[in-house]
Amino acid sequence: MRQPHQSLFFTLILAAFGVVSGCSKSEAPKAGEILLWHWMTDREEALQQLTDAYHKQSHTKIRLELYAPSDAYASKVRAAAQTNTLPDIFSVLGETREFPPGNQYNVPPGIYGVPIDVTNIQMLYNKDLFKQAGLDPDRPPQSWNEFLDDWHRLKAAGLPGLVSGWGETWMIDCFANNYAFNVMGEEKVLNTYRGKVSYTDPDWIKVLSLFDTIRKEGILVSGVVTMVNKTAEQTFATGKATFAFNGSWCVNVYKGMNPDLAYAAFPPPPVSKKYPMRIWGGAGSSFMVNEASPNKEASVQFLKWLTQPEQQVQLSKETLNLPANKNSVHDLPPVLVSFASRMDMITHPSQWPVTEKPTVTEALDKGIQSILIGEKTPEQVGADVQAVKDQQAK
Repeated sequence: MRQPHQSLFFTLILAAFGVVSGCSKSEAPKAGEILLWHWMTDREEALQQLTDAYHKQSHTKIRLELYAPSDAYASKVRAAAQTNTLPDIFSVLGETREFPPGNQYNVPPGIYGVPIDVTNIQMLYNKDLFKQAGLDPDRPPQSWNEFLDDWHRLKAAGLPGLVSGWGETWMIDCFANNYAFNVMGEEKVLNTYRGKVSYTDPDWIKVLSLFDTIRKEGILVSGVVTMVNKTAEQTFATGKATFAFNGSWCVNVYKGMNPDLAYAAFPPPPVSKKYPMRIWGGAGSSFMVNEASPNKEASVQFLKWLTQPEQQVQLSKETLNLPANKNSVHDLPPVLVSFASRMDMITHPSQWPVTEKPTVTEALDKGIQSILIGEKTPEQVGADVQAVKDQQAK
């Protein structure tokens, strides 16, 4: 993932996809027409307006084809890549688009797609519930201790705490990683993944103990440990939680659930001043150009146009997603500004030189769930995760 750039004029290269079952074949594009596949049902109308405007301006028609749900779309793209029937332009789902030198996948460094928006994951707070507790609605907690102090005020006023879709373990992993970077710094975290630091190290126990504090303080809304994020979003949107841990995509979601919700984003409150707090984020929805397309140059020209400030502003206003072009962040809704202003804090596992083995990550995330329900202590979970790590090393 990446931070937004001033210019998004990239060399586009077709990435490799795995083999899965095929899908129905779309109608071949007409001469002088660019075929674009995507899965974004929430952006279909905005994209159609923009492609219509581009047609009037350039006399090049962009034919949009929408395929949903997203898993069916992913299968279609993979099958088309295998049979060399990809369209001129296609969007990608959750794939790495930028590979830095020395990346863990040994992919040649470079940009493999053009993001049309960006995203990051932060904390959110309900301003009206802050007022009810006598807290300043324009000042979210600036440190972990302030977070606990604010929670004590909220709890005394009978108000609810934190919600997040922690039944989806990747969100637990994100939260834990934020604090691991803050407590011990990026290099020590990566050295843990390399096997040079144990999960029984005092710094890891300190990170795990934050979840124990969350349990002991009663901060979580009931059911969070098994809650999917869509339910968590509904809970926060309806005022049944004061805090949430969620991504910038939530702005569009909350508008549909409760357009009168007064809230803002803030970084997870740091525990330590020694190392910076980092948040997961980067490219959101991206487009790629088929390297074998006879319309490759025209496709690149369209994506250059789509990522210019004027079009990015229009797309952001229509979809309530963060624009990929940093020159387009003016005149955004305040809550989007609170997300956009912290893109300089982002990191993501796809950009690290090394990541943890999936079985170890799973043990860590499930261990944290065990801490949150009081089944295990931080020390027990640290030892359990290291045992899995040691077994993997063998």
